[in-house]
Amino acid sequence: METVRQNTPHLTAWLQRSATSGWYALRDPRLTIAAIVALVVVSLLGWLLPQQASPTVDAATWTVTLAVWLQRWGEPLFFLGLGRIFRSLWFWLPLALLLLNSLIALADYGPGSWRRLGKTIPPIEWQHARAQRVQQVVRLPKSPDAFLDSLRTSLAEEGFSFYMPDEAEERMVGAALRRWAWLGLLAIYGGLVLLIGAVLISNAWLRTDRFSLAPLEPVSSSLFNGEFELAEAEAGEQVGQVTYRADRSGSSAQSLAWSLYRPALFNNVVILPIEVEPVLSVIVRDAADAPVKLIPVQEDLPPGDRLNFSLAGTGAPLYFLIPANSLAVQILPDPASPEHYRVRVRRGSETPSSEDIEAQLGQPFVLEGLSVTATLGHKLEVIAYRDPAIALYLLGFGLIGVGLVFTYVRPPVQLWLIPDIKGLGGQLYGVIEQPGSLERAARFLEQLFRQAAPADSDDPMI
Repeated sequence: METVRQNTPHLTAWLQRSATSGWYALRDPRLTIAAIVALVVVSLLGWLLPQQASPTVDAATWTVTLAVWLQRWGEPLFFLGLGRIFRSLWFWLPLALLLLNSLIALADYGPGSWRRLGKTIPPIEWQHARAQRVQQVVRLPKSPDAFLDSLRTSLAEEGFSFYMPDEAEERMVGAALRRWAWLGLLAIYGGLVLLIGAVLISNAWLRTDRFSLAPLEPVSSSLFNGEFELAEAEAGEQVGQVTYRADRSGSSAQSLAWSLYRPALFNNVVILPIEVEPVLSVIVRDAADAPVKLIPVQEDLPPGDRLNFSLAGTGAPLYFLIPANSLAVQILPDPASPEHYRVRVRRGSETPSSEDIEAQLGQPFVLEGLSVTATLGHKLEVIAYRDPAIALYLLGFGLIGVGLVFTYVRPPVQLWLIPDIKGLGGQLYGVIEQPGSLERAARFLEQLFRQAAPADSDDPMI
């Protein structure tokens, strides 16, 4: 029993030291950087490697979706969880570590940083985690109060604001430059916490959809009740306009306020273009200017009043039928003259083409009483994200940006001037604290003391 009593204080001290060391290790900004780097690397891998469409996908099926040179390692990669990165410890472990690090940093840095914003002089015992200190000593002249007043004047000219004097140390001077910037580190960690919260919300409620926008071809999405329609005005310059109808009963069209081929935010949905390919749009009208139904030969195109043929470099002939007139039409784009194209026409059961027409893009030509027009446009493949955490993402990144500016671009400066008056002289201790270069802080403090020293005094620096 006596041995247990003797060992208890040692055990308690060891536990306290271990807890303190663990706290400081989890608060360390280097851990913040390491966790962020790990998340960036994992996210890049998740973006580059195909991810499982569903948990039932097996290794063989997933391996086929990899690049050819990577397929030999498909099964080991699948076993390591790289086919479901965003649902594995590869992603969630560094995210949890970053959250713990951020919360501990906020708890540790928060009270001291907030104290710097008060009216009274903050305690000199607490040093900001991302700041360094420089101390210098100067001899006080015969009139120390006049010397301190001169220092206050010099600091005021530099833009410093002053704290109320401490009751116990009436002559102590506390001054700060950009004191609100002491909250910069809290803004950074607060922004990280918001971003992690946004990731958790996205993981629970994010909805996505992928669809294609072709010229003047209405398309629906599971994220919207209405239909989109792409109408390009100047296809050569890739300038276009997208309209949206809230329902499919002929309601008025709403023009989207976003530039084509760039990310857009519409109805709280982020729309990201991922692929653009040129298309040749063909429309045929009869004598009454009504569109004629066309039947494409290509299997990937449905019949319709307008056909959008892909020009993505496959080299396949562009054929379509006009059943009402028993016509088969082949379109041959002219690589040497992008504004022109050739049209070959076969009537009925004719084997060779009975007519060869030179035409120009955008200019209609007449074929057996029909007006045929071909225009060059673009087909846009997009991914849409409905994410309830968009505001949190914006706020989180905004806080981090503000925090980085406050901490590193426009950093704060904290200054204590502590006089030790003895008779007609004494010493003045100057302590300056700021993020960044120690040399700059020391130079500023030395210059401050020299400017405030009386002109007829000896060198005051000790």
